[in-house]
Amino acid sequence: MKKKYTVAIMLTLIMYTSINCFSVSSANTNTTNVSYNTISTTLSEYIKNLRTLDNDIYILGKAIFTNLSENKDMESNIQKDINFTMEKLKTIRNSLLTYSKGIKNDNLETRSATSLIIAANYYYLALEELNFILDNYKDSDIYDASANFFYDKLLGSQTVDWVDNKNK
Repeated sequence: MKKKYTVAIMLTLIMYTSINCFSVSSANTNTTNVSYNTISTTLSEYIKNLRTLDNDIYILGKAIFTNLSENKDMESNIQKDINFTMEKLKTIRNSLLTYSKGIKNDNLETRSATSLIIAANYYYLALEELNFILDNYKDSDIYDASANFFYDKLLGSQTVDWVDNKNK
């Protein structure tokens, strides 16, 4: 049982590493450099903040899956870090909602702000999956939660990359 558990965690980590290397921005390389709209300062700040949170979520996931693969108990600091990251994410999401209500007559900026809100929701779902794994790491239910974590984080990352590409 422990061998299957360790193999599943290692495969998940390998999948996550290979998926994380793939980026929408590197897949969508355009030969034309025509840009009709430029990215606003505040929108670029939201992108930067979400990328920072993406990195934080990656570090939290790596810590949890490393502890699982080594059969270590989870530290209480990980839970505190997840809660802190969730609070930062809620603040950014609420700020984006306020920002998007103030946009007038700019379809690209409206779509970009809405997409960043969706990315924030994906990141929030990924953190919820980490919470589930942290609470239930001795159960077999964590396999689905692990897959959902990687999928939600990937969707959040790709959405932020898409917004960044559209606004260049």
